Amino acid sequence: KLVERRKRVYLAARFKREKRLVANSIVSEIRALEGRFLAKESKTGRWYDIGDEKARDKTSQALRENAPTIRAEIKDGMDERRNQKPKTETSKSKSKGTSSTKSEETAKKDATVSDKRSS
Repeated sequence: KLVERRKRVYLAARFKREKRLVANSIVSEIRALEGRFLAKESKTGRWYDIGDEKARDKTSQALRENAPTIRAEIKDGMDERRNQKPKTETSKSKSKGTSSTKSEETAKKDATVSDKRSS
């Protein structure tokens, strides 16, 4: 579950150092919960701790599982956000402190200009 929650962060990381930090944080969190990373010795059948470096390598491997699918999902999500239409542009009216659209402001200016001409 720890790995699943951090996969997107790991896959979005641009530099090897960032990826290593993500993997190390997972290893540290598991160790803090008194979890261990074990391998079985083939001759004796006994389990032994593989150490932090190998644990990080195995964690990184787990973070890369299904990477193409997840990267595609990330890309689709980014594309979807880019394609959303931007909201109507608003600006604060200095005199009244209210929001209005550009077309409303233009109409107000036109009305002011015509009022001045008729005076």
